[in-house]
Amino acid sequence: MSSPPQLILPHLARAPLVEVVDDTGETTPATNAPRPPRPPLLVLLHGYEGNETTLFRFAPRLEPRFQIVCPRGPLELGSERCAWFTFQRTPAGNRIAADQLASSVERMRAFIAEAIEAYQADAGRVYLLGFSQGAILALTLALTTPRLLAGVVALAGRIPAEITPWLAAPEETAGLPVLLAHGRDDTTLPVTNAHAARARLEEQRVALTYREYDAGHRLSSAMLADVNAWLAAQLAAKAFSRDIFENPN
Repeated sequence: MSSPPQLILPHLARAPLVEVVDDTGETTPATNAPRPPRPPLLVLLHGYEGNETTLFRFAPRLEPRFQIVCPRGPLELGSERCAWFTFQRTPAGNRIAADQLASSVERMRAFIAEAIEAYQADAGRVYLLGFSQGAILALTLALTTPRLLAGVVALAGRIPAEITPWLAAPEETAGLPVLLAHGRDDTTLPVTNAHAARARLEEQRVALTYREYDAGHRLSSAMLADVNAWLAAQLAAKAFSRDIFENPN
């Protein structure tokens, strides 16, 4: 397997699949349609102390039509542990280093632009999937640079108060598809964080899908199934809207 191109952030990549491999090793056709010249792009954003391999192990089980890229967070914590920002634990909750988050947002904007060019992806179909701290980054990008994205999946994350001054107007985020999912038994980021994020996203008038699961701070099989169904629905909706626009009769 060839090495991925050098971009602003080290990363791993998976091309759109011709076949889907299930848990038993059986393969089935991913799609009967030919591979599009510019596939949709799905960026996987790992959590605190993760790296580009953390979510990449799920890549074979994710919607096969995507070009997938998994970047490494820019902050090195040691022993292959990385982050998008650091934080301090306080009696009032975790207090994030807002300057580091802002820097990671800028890096991700640059990374997405580079990945679109390097992988010849469709700039109009860029999706983010973030877990934990990666979900915080994904939601921050969605609420500050909504025109960059076609949709966001935020798993076990939250919307920190520190980003409130950066938020785009609700008119700009209105209609952006967002899947917000959380485990009810999460003790790392309790589900109350998801409730607060849901309220904020509703204020921003995004097209919100909200799900809760009997799970802790992890990506469960049920969650993964719903993620795939949501991603497939987004691709179908995009294809339908393009057809209507290009062929109004």
